[in-house]
Amino acid sequence: MKRLTNIKEIKLGIQSYTFRNFSFEKALEMINKLGINYVEISARHVSPSLEIAEKLAEYEKIYNIRFLSHGVNPIHKDRENIIKLLEFAKQTNISVLTADPDPDSLDILDDVLDEYKIAIAIHNHGPGHRYDTIRNILNIIKDHNELIGLCLDTGHLARAGDDIVDAVTSFDKRLYSIHLKDIDVNKKDTIIGEGILKLEKFFEKLKETDLLYRSLLTIEYEPNPENPLPGVKRSIENIYQLLKKI
Repeated sequence: MKRLTNIKEIKLGIQSYTFRNFSFEKALEMINKLGINYVEISARHVSPSLEIAEKLAEYEKIYNIRFLSHGVNPIHKDRENIIKLLEFAKQTNISVLTADPDPDSLDILDDVLDEYKIAIAIHNHGPGHRYDTIRNILNIIKDHNELIGLCLDTGHLARAGDDIVDAVTSFDKRLYSIHLKDIDVNKKDTIIGEGILKLEKFFEKLKETDLLYRSLLTIEYEPNPENPLPGVKRSIENIYQLLKKI
């Protein structure tokens, strides 16, 4: 297998929810110091609105980062609010909105997404949620616009009993975003690369399908929210070591 040589082309980012116990600006400051240039904005930090778009552009310059996604956004059967959300993404040059859409909102999304060219990436949650397994999500989106796809939360999917490698094959080009996590033997979140998930095989499959470069690879580190930096740093180091192997 040809080794990966252009790691810098991978859009490795951080979900600002990792720093949920800090202000948004403090989170961006810490992300900048980590040497990460891509950010998914947590809805906990910033509510989507046109009024905030100009400020976000300023933050990108100050902290040398690029906002590529925002979420997780609830989406209801409300055309007006769906348009507002898409306009926010358009104004901020965000290409992916991670989301938890009501199934009856998908018909509206079908009508408007081709105009905006913004992906709605359904975020899978843990066992028992309506979007918990590969099968559940595929059954819901199969007859809808291909811009409706998946934001794969690797930790939640494993907890739901599915294989994260299978998810890459199942969703293929509809895999728009990844919330990268790892879990331990007790299914608790842990430092990425030090848990039980088959992340090297996962990255290999992403590489085979070219999704390693097209999807957003976003670290979402949930342990120790009062002091997440040590765990995030080790996670980043482990991720790069895994990527160098493929």
